[in-house]
Amino acid sequence: MDQGVITSFQHYYLLQFMQSIATNLESIDKIAVKEVWENYNIKMGIENIDTALTKLTKSDMNRCWKNLLPKYVHDHRGFEKDLNRIKDDILQLTAQAGFFEVDKKDIVELIRSHQDEYTGEELNLLDAERLTEEDNEELQQHNKVLGTETLAKFFYYLDLATQLLDENDPNLERTSAFKRGLFQLVACYREVYDRKRLAAMQTSVLTFSQTSTLAELEPSTSSEGNYLFS
Repeated sequence: MDQGVITSFQHYYLLQFMQSIATNLESIDKIAVKEVWENYNIKMGIENIDTALTKLTKSDMNRCWKNLLPKYVHDHRGFEKDLNRIKDDILQLTAQAGFFEVDKKDIVELIRSHQDEYTGEELNLLDAERLTEEDNEELQQHNKVLGTETLAKFFYYLDLATQLLDENDPNLERTSAFKRGLFQLVACYREVYDRKRLAAMQTSVLTFSQTSTLAELEPSTSSEGNYLFS
């Protein structure tokens, strides 16, 4: 695996990481790079690792045998060419993120730095950071609440997305197929949303009914009331 596959994976991972930064910067909320980095957690890292692994091609896997079984390697000469192409994509994304001073040498140096072995002090520091991050994630998971306001916002953005396709995609069949698939995917959230709205409406009706009943039972303090009960 250490015959080029790991290097390819590191390039793909860095590409995916920069893609996630660029995507967040171009989102509607327009958050800063520092905030993107601070919000980056283990879950996001695992997702980016998974995406990077899926980008590894059969050619990448085949090239790792070039030193052991060169006669079975189809084409190892394209390896550097592919890496340079990935570096170009990374540079484009770093520019989108505002890092205009970054060049290919910086990318090579960054990737090589991950191949160095950590010292004992660095490992202890990483372990402490990991424990702190796990504690924070556990606290965040515990405090998560999927309320009607969040779900309403979620469906609002979905409506905007589908409306954008309706207005711009000339292929009606493709748009319709996408919307049908999307409707099925979010059906579980729609069910939660409808259930929460119904519960909120029932609570409001019950509260109103109880308030009205109490108001009817209370004696009137008006002059007319005093006359009637005198």
